[in-house]
Amino acid sequence: MTTYDMNLYDLDRATAITKRTMDIMMATAGLLATLPLFPLIAVAIKLESPGPVLFRQRRIGRAYPSYVEIFEMIKFRTMVPVS
Repeated sequence: MTTYDMNLYDLDRATAITKRTMDIMMATAGLLATLPLFPLIAVAIKLESPGPVLFRQRRIGRAYPSYVEIFEMIKFRTMVPVS
């Protein structure tokens, strides 16, 4: 089975740093642009159905030879709790 290779594009150090910087800047800009909507989304979810506003789930992240990173994902609940 073929898997996606993260090192498919061999970037030099300067390009990799520039790419990472742009990724962080764009993610921050997107988060700041949508942040004012978060309270409205939370109220809409709470009014629409009972249950928690946020959904938490453990996910598997990067895999290394000696361990696997596990992280907790938190997002707005988009389904009813009993579905």
